[in-house]
Amino acid sequence: MKCGVSQVCITPAVGVELAGYAARQQPSIGIHDDLYVRGLYLEQEDERLLWLHADLIGFEREQVQRLRRALAAELGLPERQLLFSAAHSHSGPATVRLRAAGTMDAGYLAALDLFRRRGLPPGMRPPAAESAVAHRPGPAGAGLPAD
Repeated sequence: MKCGVSQVCITPAVGVELAGYAARQQPSIGIHDDLYVRGLYLEQEDERLLWLHADLIGFEREQVQRLRRALAAELGLPERQLLFSAAHSHSGPATVRLRAAGTMDAGYLAALDLFRRRGLPPGMRPPAAESAVAHRPGPAGAGLPAD
Protein backbone atom coordinates (compact mmCIF):
# COMPACT_ATOMS: atom_id res chain seq x y z
CA MET A 1 0.00 0.00 0.00
CA LYS A 2 1.10 3.56 -0.66
CA CYS A 3 -0.13 6.56 1.29
CA GLY A 4 0.33 10.33 1.47
CA VAL A 5 -0.81 12.98 3.92
CA SER A 6 -0.96 16.77 3.87
CA GLN A 7 -2.52 19.73 5.60
CA VAL A 8 -2.95 23.42 4.90
CA CYS A 9 -4.18 26.19 7.18
CA ILE A 10 -7.58 27.64 6.18
CA THR A 11 -8.07 30.01 9.12
CA PRO A 12 -10.08 33.04 7.97
CA ALA A 13 -9.28 36.61 8.90
CA VAL A 14 -10.83 37.97 12.09
CA GLY A 15 -14.24 39.47 11.39
CA VAL A 16 -15.95 36.72 9.38
CA GLU A 17 -19.34 35.50 10.54
CA LEU A 18 -19.23 32.21 12.41
CA ALA A 19 -21.54 29.28 11.78
CA GLY A 20 -23.98 27.41 13.87
CA TYR A 21 -25.53 29.56 16.60
CA ALA A 22 -28.61 31.66 15.92
CA ALA A 23 -27.99 33.69 19.10
CA ARG A 24 -24.53 34.82 17.99
CA GLN A 25 -24.84 38.47 17.02
CA GLN A 26 -21.25 39.40 16.15
CA PRO A 27 -18.53 38.21 13.78
CA SER A 28 -15.37 36.53 15.02
CA ILE A 29 -13.27 38.64 17.40
CA GLY A 30 -10.08 36.56 17.45
CA ILE A 31 -8.45 33.23 16.68
CA HIS A 32 -8.21 30.56 19.37
CA ASP A 33 -6.99 27.69 17.14
CA ASP A 34 -6.17 27.56 13.46
CA LEU A 35 -8.44 25.65 11.08
CA TYR A 36 -7.02 23.12 8.62
CA VAL A 37 -7.93 20.96 5.68
CA ARG A 38 -6.12 17.63 5.79
CA GLY A 39 -5.63 15.21 2.93
CA LEU A 40 -5.15 11.44 3.11
CA TYR A 41 -4.30 9.55 -0.07
CA LEU A 42 -4.32 5.73 -0.18
CA GLU A 43 -3.34 3.53 -3.11
CA GLN A 44 -3.24 -0.24 -3.44
CA GLU A 45 -2.80 -1.79 -6.86
CA ASP A 46 -5.39 -0.05 -9.07
CA GLU A 47 -7.57 1.24 -6.21
CA ARG A 48 -7.03 4.80 -4.99
CA LEU A 49 -8.80 7.05 -2.48
CA LEU A 50 -8.33 10.70 -1.63
CA TRP A 51 -10.02 11.84 1.60
CA LEU A 52 -10.11 15.55 2.41
CA HIS A 53 -11.28 16.63 5.86
CA ALA A 54 -11.83 20.28 6.79
CA ASP A 55 -12.25 22.00 10.15
CA LEU A 56 -15.51 23.57 8.94
CA ILE A 57 -19.20 23.18 9.69
CA GLY A 58 -19.73 21.55 6.30
CA PHE A 59 -19.73 21.87 2.52
CA GLU A 60 -22.51 22.86 0.14
CA ARG A 61 -23.44 20.15 -2.40
CA GLU A 62 -22.52 22.41 -5.33
CA GLN A 63 -19.06 23.06 -3.87
CA VAL A 64 -18.39 19.34 -3.44
CA GLN A 65 -19.54 18.60 -7.00
CA ARG A 66 -17.33 21.36 -8.42
CA LEU A 67 -14.31 20.26 -6.37
CA ARG A 68 -14.81 16.61 -7.34
CA ARG A 69 -14.80 17.50 -11.04
CA ALA A 70 -11.71 19.71 -10.71
CA LEU A 71 -9.76 17.19 -8.63
CA ALA A 72 -10.71 14.24 -10.80
CA ALA A 73 -9.36 16.10 -13.83
CA GLU A 74 -6.20 17.33 -12.07
CA LEU A 75 -5.26 14.07 -10.37
CA GLY A 76 -6.67 11.49 -12.77
CA LEU A 77 -8.92 9.99 -10.10
CA PRO A 78 -12.49 8.85 -10.71
CA GLU A 79 -14.93 11.13 -8.86
CA ARG A 80 -16.13 8.17 -6.79
CA GLN A 81 -12.63 7.93 -5.24
CA LEU A 82 -12.78 11.46 -3.78
CA LEU A 83 -14.22 11.76 -0.27
CA PHE A 84 -14.97 14.99 1.60
CA SER A 85 -15.79 15.41 5.28
CA ALA A 86 -16.06 18.27 7.75
CA ALA A 87 -15.69 18.49 11.51
CA HIS A 88 -19.06 20.27 11.87
CA SER A 89 -17.34 23.02 13.84
CA HIS A 90 -19.59 25.72 15.27
CA SER A 91 -16.52 27.89 15.87
CA GLY A 92 -15.53 28.31 12.25
CA PRO A 93 -16.78 30.45 9.39
CA ALA A 94 -20.22 30.00 7.86
CA THR A 95 -19.65 27.74 4.84
CA VAL A 96 -23.16 26.30 4.45
CA ARG A 97 -26.60 27.88 4.32
CA LEU A 98 -28.18 27.54 7.75
CA ARG A 99 -31.12 29.67 8.87
CA ALA A 100 -30.07 32.34 11.38
CA ALA A 101 -26.61 30.83 11.80
CA GLY A 102 -24.21 33.17 10.04
CA THR A 103 -23.93 34.52 6.53
CA MET A 104 -21.42 32.92 4.21
CA ASP A 105 -18.55 35.27 3.39
CA ALA A 106 -18.02 35.32 -0.39
CA GLY A 107 -14.40 36.42 0.00
CA TYR A 108 -13.57 33.58 2.36
CA LEU A 109 -15.37 31.03 0.19
CA ALA A 110 -13.38 32.20 -2.83
CA ALA A 111 -10.13 31.94 -0.85
CA LEU A 112 -11.23 28.52 0.40
CA ASP A 113 -10.80 27.09 -3.07
CA LEU A 114 -8.71 24.49 -1.27
CA PHE A 115 -7.75 22.50 -4.27
CA ARG A 116 -6.43 25.00 -6.78
CA ARG A 117 -2.98 26.51 -7.04
CA ARG A 118 -4.21 30.11 -7.23
CA GLY A 119 -3.53 31.97 -4.01
CA LEU A 120 -1.03 29.47 -2.60
CA PRO A 121 2.62 30.43 -2.10
CA PRO A 122 4.93 29.50 -5.01
CA GLY A 123 5.94 25.85 -4.90
CA MET A 124 3.14 24.86 -2.50
CA ARG A 125 0.66 22.37 -3.88
CA PRO A 126 -2.97 22.37 -2.85
CA PRO A 127 -3.58 19.79 -0.10
CA ALA A 128 -5.26 17.34 -2.44
CA ALA A 129 -2.40 17.27 -4.89
CA GLU A 130 0.22 17.29 -2.13
CA SER A 131 -1.09 14.13 -0.47
CA ALA A 132 -1.56 12.38 -3.81
CA VAL A 133 1.80 13.41 -5.29
CA ALA A 134 3.86 12.82 -2.14
CA HIS A 135 2.63 9.28 -1.49
CA ARG A 136 5.05 6.47 -0.72
CA PRO A 137 4.91 2.84 0.46
CA GLY A 138 3.73 2.43 4.02
CA PRO A 139 2.04 -0.07 6.30
CA ALA A 140 -1.66 -0.13 7.00
CA GLY A 141 -3.60 -2.15 9.49
CA ALA A 142 -6.68 -2.40 11.64
CA GLY A 143 -7.20 -3.50 15.19
CA LEU A 144 -9.98 -5.14 17.16
CA PRO A 145 -10.44 -5.00 20.91
CA ALA A 146 -9.45 -8.10 22.84
CA ASP A 147 -12.22 -10.09 24.48
